Amino acid sequence: LKRLNTDAKVKPAVIQNRFYDETGHDKEIRAWCKQENIMYQSFWTLTANKEALKSKPLLAISKAKKKTPAQVFYRFVMQEGMTPLCGTTDPQHMREDLEVC
Repeated sequence: LKRLNTDAKVKPAVIQNRFYDETGHDKEIRAWCKQENIMYQSFWTLTANKEALKSKPLLAISKAKKKTPAQVFYRFVMQEGMTPLCGTTDPQHMREDLEVC
């Protein structure tokens, strides 16, 4: 990424990457993207973080805010400066996802 950013005539504006625990949620990459003014877009945001969605702190926030665990997790991701890539064919899930924005 650093070489691409250095050598490219047209600099990357968005980095899209799988966001999950085994990679430390790309902490170093996200910090670099922020420094370079590149948007980090997470994908598999929910499917790769099933344990986080079942965590006691997240479930407590979900209950207190009357939001689904997915909504709470998406909000967290957005507050960390990322854009979550989400997709569903379920109209209810679409509505819930849009409520986060």
